Amino acid sequence: AKQYAEAVLSGDILACKYVKAAARRHLDDLAGCVEYQYNENAAEKVCMFAEAMPHTKGIWARRKEKIRLEGWQIFALCCIFGWVRKADGARRFRTVYLEVARKNAKSTLLSVIALYLLACDGESGAEVYSAATTRDQARIVFAAAKRMAQMEPEFRQRFGIECWKDSVAIENTDSYLKALSAEANTL
Repeated sequence: AKQYAEAVLSGDILACKYVKAAARRHLDDLAGCVEYQYNENAAEKVCMFAEAMPHTKGIWARRKEKIRLEGWQIFALCCIFGWVRKADGARRFRTVYLEVARKNAKSTLLSVIALYLLACDGESGAEVYSAATTRDQARIVFAAAKRMAQMEPEFRQRFGIECWKDSVAIENTDSYLKALSAEANTL
């Protein structure tokens, strides 16, 4: 994450003003932030989790390859999961806006995050939702996450994950992942 931020600020990686601002904040806060601290173990844990998950579509899925994160994905995951409040260890960022062009593995990354929040976040009774304006859109991330879980029997066994038609669940923690939509006729 630090290397990516430095590359953005040096101009080696082209980025918009918002990514530059996020990179600057990350580096400035690493130098000394009063309220928050960077938990490198938490950041590394989510990245390692992501790279243990399989691709679910395309040539990489056919070859049964695991995900390999790109620099921007590492930076995003490290910022989201690595920054915690010093007082209580709660994550700094509770809402994330991530805008990515077509065909850049948005659904794959969001599926990884959904499974991580379901199984590895330490939250009993976790409720993880893939939400969109239509059910079909919401099911894209849900279906990819479900497929990842189905492709990894050791992951399912370790966390007690069950894959159902409309949910991925961990019964002993009463946690689940579901797709939600805001269909026009039900608003």
